[in-house]
Amino acid sequence: NKNKVTDAIAVFTFNTKLFPHSGNMFDSLGEAYYILGNNNEVLKNYTIALKLDPSLESVKKMIQELN
Repeated sequence: NKNKVTDAIAVFTFNTKLFPHSGNMFDSLGEAYYILGNNNEVLKNYTIALKLDPSLESVKKMIQELN
Protein backbone atom coordinates (compact mmCIF):
# COMPACT_ATOMS: atom_id res chain seq x y z
CA ASN A 1 0.00 0.00 0.00
CA LYS A 2 1.57 3.26 -1.17
CA ASN A 3 0.17 5.24 1.77
CA LYS A 4 1.87 2.93 4.26
CA VAL A 5 5.18 3.27 2.44
CA THR A 6 4.83 7.05 2.51
CA ASP A 7 4.12 6.84 6.24
CA ALA A 8 7.13 4.56 6.67
CA ILE A 9 9.34 7.09 4.87
CA ALA A 10 8.21 9.79 7.31
CA VAL A 11 9.03 7.55 10.27
CA PHE A 12 12.38 6.42 8.86
CA THR A 13 13.33 10.00 8.01
CA PHE A 14 12.57 11.01 11.59
CA ASN A 15 14.61 8.03 12.85
CA THR A 16 17.63 9.09 10.77
CA LYS A 17 17.52 12.40 12.63
CA LEU A 18 17.28 10.64 16.01
CA PHE A 19 20.00 8.13 15.11
CA PRO A 20 22.22 9.87 12.53
CA HIS A 21 25.04 7.36 13.01
CA SER A 22 22.93 4.26 12.38
CA GLY A 23 23.51 2.65 9.01
CA ASN A 24 20.45 0.52 9.59
CA MET A 25 18.18 3.58 9.75
CA PHE A 26 19.41 4.83 6.37
CA ASP A 27 19.17 1.28 4.97
CA SER A 28 15.50 1.11 6.01
CA LEU A 29 14.80 4.52 4.49
CA GLY A 30 16.49 3.42 1.27
CA GLU A 31 14.35 0.27 1.16
CA ALA A 32 11.17 2.32 1.48
CA TYR A 33 12.24 4.58 -1.37
CA TYR A 34 13.07 1.47 -3.41
CA ILE A 35 9.48 0.28 -3.02
CA LEU A 36 8.30 3.64 -4.38
CA GLY A 37 10.80 3.46 -7.24
CA ASN A 38 12.67 6.61 -6.27
CA ASN A 39 16.16 5.44 -7.22
CA ASN A 40 17.85 8.80 -6.54
CA GLU A 41 16.75 8.66 -2.89
CA VAL A 42 17.59 4.95 -2.72
CA LEU A 43 21.18 5.58 -3.79
CA LYS A 44 21.51 8.62 -1.54
CA ASN A 45 20.38 6.76 1.57
CA TYR A 46 22.18 3.51 0.77
CA THR A 47 25.41 5.44 0.24
CA ILE A 48 25.04 7.02 3.68
CA ALA A 49 24.17 3.62 5.19
CA LEU A 50 27.29 2.06 3.71
CA LYS A 51 29.52 4.88 4.94
CA LEU A 52 28.15 4.41 8.44
CA ASP A 53 28.25 0.60 8.35
CA PRO A 54 30.50 -0.91 5.66
CA SER A 55 29.41 -4.43 6.65
CA LEU A 56 25.94 -4.01 5.10
CA GLU A 57 26.34 -6.52 2.25
CA SER A 58 22.74 -6.16 1.05
CA VAL A 59 23.30 -2.43 0.63
CA LYS A 60 26.46 -3.04 -1.40
CA LYS A 61 24.51 -5.35 -3.73
CA MET A 62 21.69 -2.87 -4.20
CA ILE A 63 24.07 -0.02 -5.00
CA GLN A 64 25.74 -2.20 -7.64
CA GLU A 65 22.35 -3.15 -9.10
CA LEU A 66 21.19 0.45 -9.32
CA ASN A 67 24.42 1.74 -10.88
